Amino acid sequence: MAAAWRFFRGLRGDYALAVDAQGLARSGLMAFASGARRRIGFANAAEGAWLGYNARITVSPEASAVDRMLGLLEGAGIEPIADCRLRVPEDAESGWSAWRQASIGPDGHIAIAPTSRWTSKEWPADHWRRLLAGLLDERLATRIVLLGAASETARLRDLAGDRPEVVVMAGAGPLAMSMAAVRDADLLVANDSAMLHAAVGFDVPLVGLFGPTDPVISGPYGRASDCIVSPLADAAIHYRDRGIGDRLMRAIPVDTVLAACRERLANPAVEVAG
Repeated sequence: MAAAWRFFRGLRGDYALAVDAQGLARSGLMAFASGARRRIGFANAAEGAWLGYNARITVSPEASAVDRMLGLLEGAGIEPIADCRLRVPEDAESGWSAWRQASIGPDGHIAIAPTSRWTSKEWPADHWRRLLAGLLDERLATRIVLLGAASETARLRDLAGDRPEVVVMAGAGPLAMSMAAVRDADLLVANDSAMLHAAVGFDVPLVGLFGPTDPVISGPYGRASDCIVSPLADAAIHYRDRGIGDRLMRAIPVDTVLAACRERLANPAVEVAG
């Protein structure tokens, strides 16, 4: 309790504005604890978070997360700028170049981010293995790079199997190197994860896989049409419900995902982000 008290006291400062774009009890409390003269948040914020604001903005709950956040600013009289472009930090470029030269060479590659913090959001391993085999057997890719956290290295190596064309990048360097791998990829395939948003920021073709979450709301901004949603998806199911396991994600057919990859690679043009 004492540590929490010190944390919230440490937030206080001479701030003109605090914006709570999460809308949960802890973030509402943080906004209040900041002492900012204007404290902006969603009028329908959950868990009583709205009590921490002195400016409550009404934003459609059906809008994408990005548009909801921008709506907070617009409702507060601040002109929003929908610019999703990303840049790889210069200090990561040399590490990426060295790893790329040593591990996959200069030719094109497909980046795949097959893991998730939540089993409910994760396409099962046997489906990923079949997709990897299909991409290589159809010569849609000569190199495939598997992305993930260092703690997921063993899982990714198991997915790669004995195919030398599939290379695990997890643990090779900082997150910025994974961003560079997405930026230079011919295609990204991923569950509902951060790498999908990176693909938007770098204007990279993508195939997103969704089960218990809605790509319109939490998916890659402006690219929901590039996502495949489980035929068992149901708005009443929450991804935090551990009881559903991978049931929703397993219902996404491998052949459907492979066909989407084939189509994206044949027609790689995407809308410029921002």
